[in-house]
Amino acid sequence: MRWRRLRPTAYFAGRPGDRLSRRICGNVLITADSPDTASGTTYFVTCRVDGHRPGHLVPPPPPADLGHYEDSFRRLDGQWLLDRRRLVLPFGGPTTRLRDGSWG
Repeated sequence: MRWRRLRPTAYFAGRPGDRLSRRICGNVLITADSPDTASGTTYFVTCRVDGHRPGHLVPPPPPADLGHYEDSFRRLDGQWLLDRRRLVLPFGGPTTRLRDGSWG
């Protein structure tokens, strides 16, 4: 098995420069499947706006998406690593664009 680190630079390079995004994760459940493997589920909600101006407070937008991750972990050389991640996204919508840095 070949392990590698993913570099999400292509994803972030394609995002608008004025995007403000936060993903809030919770309800994390990890289950040990064996001494060297585990599985987990993490639920999340993402708030995201385009048109953000740094230094300006923005009222929280409605969630842009809501879903969960289904993860597999493997212990290799004494370290736990993320082996596989599956994104489950039952709710999603467009990103709100602010006008002049506000909702108005």
